[in-house]
Amino acid sequence: MVEDRLRIPEQIGFKVKDAVIDGLKGSFVNARALLRSIPSINYVLSTPILLDESIDFRGRVESFSDFVGYAVQASAGIVPKEPKDANSSMSIFDDSELQEYDYYQTLSNALAPLTDGKDVDPETVKSSFDKFVRVKNPNSAADVEAQDMEYHWGTLRCLEDSQVELLANQFKDMLAKGQYSQGWFYKFIGFTLDLINLGFWDESFREKLLDSLRRAANHDPKCDAAALRQERDNMNDFYGTDANLIMDKLITEVEQDERERDLNRISLEFSIVEQNTGKTISAFFEEVIKSEHQNRILDVPAETVATAIYEGAADSQNSLHSFFHTSMKRYGDKHSQNEAVEWLNKIDAQLVKVGSKSRMGGLRTKWIRNDIKQAIEMLSERAQRASTDSDIDM
Repeated sequence: MVEDRLRIPEQIGFKVKDAVIDGLKGSFVNARALLRSIPSINYVLSTPILLDESIDFRGRVESFSDFVGYAVQASAGIVPKEPKDANSSMSIFDDSELQEYDYYQTLSNALAPLTDGKDVDPETVKSSFDKFVRVKNPNSAADVEAQDMEYHWGTLRCLEDSQVELLANQFKDMLAKGQYSQGWFYKFIGFTLDLINLGFWDESFREKLLDSLRRAANHDPKCDAAALRQERDNMNDFYGTDANLIMDKLITEVEQDERERDLNRISLEFSIVEQNTGKTISAFFEEVIKSEHQNRILDVPAETVATAIYEGAADSQNSLHSFFHTSMKRYGDKHSQNEAVEWLNKIDAQLVKVGSKSRMGGLRTKWIRNDIKQAIEMLSERAQRASTDSDIDM
């Protein structure tokens, strides 16, 4: 009854008929409800997420089967109920039952029309199913594969050479794809060092590992330099000095990648300088000067700052005047004091070169130049003191 009405994509990769039958098991089903659910099932079959290889294959198939069961029951007017006393501290229901209800909630709005004998909205069904699959499968396909491999890795030193080679080849494929999440970084570093120390891999795999970790860091939306540094601290030398050195190098490279992205963003944001650009720049400066990365203000070219002052309306110039008068003097990044002084000198020289557009604009530019000169003097003194202190320490 169902098979002829299903629109099954050629590249689906699994037996849809079997998955539908699995979805119907344990459900109260009648022919009418089954037929009414077919459009919803077809909408789901057309979703790209069923073909998304970054999500565990088994998880995709099981999610599809679950959807079929929910759709058919909804067509029969049956809707899962929230477990009684679910929110009570004395609840007799286990977490799995509550979790299943939460999973269904992601589909409830999409399937609600079926309970009233109405047609579903295709886009709502598709978007809800996409969310349903992702909620049910928080681990990527690579993470699921890594979990299976970790189990075998615990017996590594009890294996024969051929078995280790097989495991190493599987691991090498995972590294090449770089789709695992941050939670596996230290473990994968440990696996790699094991294979190197046992003589199955040579030293060149250190660089291959680092390349893989960088790809994985870019692939994991939750991963950034701060998260990696936190993990580095949490591990507290658990994996050893050699592993920490690899992680330190990764953190440095991820920070560089982030800095380049910031530069590209800043370059794009300030590529066109208008009357109000100075307000945007000063707001950016104020935000950065309060952060742990004050040297990011130096990423904005001196020429751009000078042009923003020259082109700026009164509010724009005053906002930059306020920053250089007060906030710039709080610049405390010890490693870039000299670079900051050089950056300020370039802005001042550029202002001398371009002059001003009006008498009032010239007056405000004069104020800003005085602020910049004071900041240069202050930062130069700090840089000199830091250099002197460093000599004394040596």
